[in-house]
Amino acid sequence: MLFRLGDFYETFGEDAERVAPILGITLTSRELGKGQRFALAGVPYHAFEGYVGKLLRAGLRVAVCDQVEDPAQARGLVRREVVRVMTPGMVVEEAFLQSSANYAVAICLRSHYFGVAALDCSTGELALSRVDPSEGALRDELARLRPAELIACEADRDRLAPVIERRPVTWMATSDFDARSAVDRLLMMLGVETLAAYGCDEWPEALAAAGALLRYAERVHLRLEPGLLRLHVEHPQAFMHLDPPTRRSLGLSPETAAPDDLISFLIREATTPLGARELHRWLDQPLRQRERLEVRLDRIEALAADPLGRGELQAALRGFPDLERITARIGQGLATPRDLQGLRKGLEALPNVRRLAARWAELAAGPLPSGLQAIGEMLALALVDEVPATLKDGGLFRRGFDAELDGLHDSSHAAREWIAQLEPRERQRTAIRSLKVGFNQVFGYYLEISHANREAVPVEYVRKQTLVNGERYITPELKEKESLVLNANGAIVAREQALFAELCRRITGSARDLLEVAAWLGQLDTVTTLATVAARHRWVRPRLREEPGIEIAGGRHPLVEAALGPGRFVP
Repeated sequence: MLFRLGDFYETFGEDAERVAPILGITLTSRELGKGQRFALAGVPYHAFEGYVGKLLRAGLRVAVCDQVEDPAQARGLVRREVVRVMTPGMVVEEAFLQSSANYAVAICLRSHYFGVAALDCSTGELALSRVDPSEGALRDELARLRPAELIACEADRDRLAPVIERRPVTWMATSDFDARSAVDRLLMMLGVETLAAYGCDEWPEALAAAGALLRYAERVHLRLEPGLLRLHVEHPQAFMHLDPPTRRSLGLSPETAAPDDLISFLIREATTPLGARELHRWLDQPLRQRERLEVRLDRIEALAADPLGRGELQAALRGFPDLERITARIGQGLATPRDLQGLRKGLEALPNVRRLAARWAELAAGPLPSGLQAIGEMLALALVDEVPATLKDGGLFRRGFDAELDGLHDSSHAAREWIAQLEPRERQRTAIRSLKVGFNQVFGYYLEISHANREAVPVEYVRKQTLVNGERYITPELKEKESLVLNANGAIVAREQALFAELCRRITGSARDLLEVAAWLGQLDTVTTLATVAARHRWVRPRLREEPGIEIAGGRHPLVEAALGPGRFVP
């Protein structure tokens, strides 16, 4: 538990003793009377993400108890509540994520099949699968998914102990693994009337696992809004099974991955994070369906044959923001101004990417949803060119976007201008040449006059503070302008926060369209990457046939060839 106290998040007792060595911070203590001391350890609140990242990588769950009311308006203790529960598999912030998928995986053991549900809340991906009811099959599936965290039924603890190994795991009640309630929840979130089109309506064990996963997400305070979830079902017959030894030899296992292995070799070529994750999925699950393979190969072949067009497309994709993760953070209410700036830039660049991709019939996208065009235009009108990192001090919105915000800026500016002109005006009016206007945090704005000019002080001046060499005064009008200046910043920030929340709400309403565009961009980047690698290394398209056997003529191993250098590998 991280408990907000002033400028620090503090941990207490056993928590403090546990986190101090992990974070490399000092363990202190506080006197509680009768010679007893209570352990505590704290981290600065403005830098807590780095420390929380270390705790998550250590497999711990972190609850954040923060202030939920303004300390200036609180009576007595400031009210605090648990606002976040962060776990290794339930985070969306970029500081806690790597480029690859970050799955929380739920397991449901039934007699006929074992159900598996994998949720990457940072992208909204929910994958369902079921495997043979054996320890070996479940091990292989977990090796493929590489879960950051496991969720399992308490009743299955003994059976799962051999396959869990050292992964973080949360045990839930049997009642949480309810397939019927999971179906109802998924229908509502996906906006459909049946799951038959997904092919999982008769997978009760996988649906039960999905239900437990969604319950767990709610308990850690994640928002699961309709449109933020993308369900896909992984049918075993659609993909080639790769056992752990094969994954290790290909570099698909994280414990054996190296800069010169196949997965790293290809992913380094990906232009966007969307493409890198999609390429990883393709390599993780090789297709067995010829029709789908031919579609992929058609796209790669078309791009490989047009180096100029492919280069223009890659240039347009370069630096493209991660729309999946931005959309997830916006939907979770955890977006920053820079997330909205990234979304704006992505939507501005999207028409050019679509235009370039339309050169090839195999890559052309459907019509751009009108809602996304409206969001792009709205963000262009709303946001300044260089947005601040946070909403703490305002400065996010352009003038002209919101009349109320402009009014606050105008009144504050006018009051500051009035105060700036007050000193020369009052010197002329009172004939007190030494009169000056000042400001400090304790007394606010004031007019300072020396004791030598005491007799010339106007009657409307109200004494505010006595000094050794003079007096400080206030006037009713100066007090009014001071109130405008001092309160305007708070009012401006509050208005910008309200506008920001409204923007996020409208964007979340188009989340499904954004995620569909992101999926298309990921596939586009993936085939472009593979085409670039194929053209560079003179790889040729395989010819698929509906009969057993494989025939290789002049085969070359890509990694061995790269290690030996050009022209030295003998096919």
